[in-house]
Amino acid sequence: MWASLGVLAAITLPLTVIDIRVHRLPNVITYPAGLAMIALNGLAVIGGTNQALCLTAFLSGIGCGIVFLALHVASRGGMGMGDVKLAILLGFGGGWLGLATVVSAIAAGFVLGGIGAVWALLKRKAKRPAAIAFGPYMLAGFWLACWATLSGNPLLTI
Repeated sequence: MWASLGVLAAITLPLTVIDIRVHRLPNVITYPAGLAMIALNGLAVIGGTNQALCLTAFLSGIGCGIVFLALHVASRGGMGMGDVKLAILLGFGGGWLGLATVVSAIAAGFVLGGIGAVWALLKRKAKRPAAIAFGPYMLAGFWLACWATLSGNPLLTI
C-alpha cells in the first residue's frame, strides 16, 4: 500500500504542473508509474500481503479505467486519455484503502473540478465550453479521500 501511494506522491506535483501548463498528462510519467504499481502489487502478493486487498487494488484500477474511458467516449474527447490513465493509477493506489476511498476520490475530484470550472468562468479566464486541466482536481480529490480514510475522518468516506 505505502509503496503505491509513494509512486503517486512522486508523480503528483509533476503531473499537476504539466497539466496546468499544457493540458496533458504525459505517457512518459503515467506509463512507468502504472508499471511500477502493477509490479508493486505483484510483489505484495508474493510477499504475503492479503491477496483480497491486492485484488481490490487491481480491480479498482481497472474499474476506474473503464468508467473514465466511458466518460472519454461519451464526452467526445472532452475528457482526455491522460485523465483515463490517471484514473487507473488512482484506482490502483486508492484500492489499497478500500472501495469507499476510490469512490470518494472520484467524487471529490469531480466536485473540486466543478468548483474550479465555475471559478474560472466567474473570473472570465475560461469561456464556455472551456477546457480545464482536470488532472490536478483528480489528484487533489484522491489525496483528500486518502486523508479522510487514513485519519478516520468521515468527511469524504462513503
